[in-house]
Amino acid sequence: MCYCMMLAVYAKCDRWDYAYKLLDEMLANKVSNIHQVIGQMIRGDFDGDANWQMVEYIFDKLNSEGCGFGIRFYNALLEALWWLGQKERAARVLKEATKRGLFPELFRQNKLVFFVDVHRMWEGGTYTSLSIWLNNMQEMFLSGDDLPQLATVVVA
Repeated sequence: MCYCMMLAVYAKCDRWDYAYKLLDEMLANKVSNIHQVIGQMIRGDFDGDANWQMVEYIFDKLNSEGCGFGIRFYNALLEALWWLGQKERAARVLKEATKRGLFPELFRQNKLVFFVDVHRMWEGGTYTSLSIWLNNMQEMFLSGDDLPQLATVVVA
């Protein structure tokens, strides 16, 4: 989690040399395969469906640590991915988090209301969620589906 937080800080401050060095350190970490897999995922080594199973295995392993840890971990990872410019990968990670029961309140949709609740998310996770939410709304509009009467963003 600390690696992801530091990567996000370096990326936010345009300190790309430091971010790449830290990513190399994650990959070289022989003590924890979690750091290695997350580092490789950030680097894009696991984007294929067959390779993504390694990332899912790590996410399942981390899920056993509890909801509080999971929320902090995914927030840190989403923060890093967003500020490193990896928006599609961030969306995929957010999907994995919701699949594992984290952020159950995130997206709700019915005929009347279409809302996103980002009150437990950090900035990178919020941007990722809003991006997915707006893309979903655009797809509904372009496909001719009826849009809900009210769109709501919950931030606190």
